[in-house]
Amino acid sequence: MKIIVSEPSSWIKKIIYSIEPGGNLIDIACGQGRHSVEFVNRYKIFAVDKNKKFLKELESIKNIKTINEDLENSFKWSFKEKV
Repeated sequence: MKIIVSEPSSWIKKIIYSIEPGGNLIDIACGQGRHSVEFVNRYKIFAVDKNKKFLKELESIKNIKTINEDLENSFKWSFKEKV
C-alpha cells in the first residue's frame, strides 16, 4: 500500500537531515505521518496520534511503530519510563 501524504515541513527536514541517521524518532501528533514516512529510512519511528485511521495506514511500514494516544486528554504518556 502506498501512502500519499503532504510534503514534510521544510524546517523539520532541515533539522532532521542535519542529525546523524540511526536511533529513534518520536513523531508526536503525527497525523497522516508526513514526517514519519519521510524519515523512516533514517530512524526507527514512533508515530503517536489519537486518530486510529491515520495510524492504521502507517502500521504496515517497516520501522514505524504506531501508538494511539490522545496527548491532550490523557494522563498516560507511553514514553514516561524512557526519560
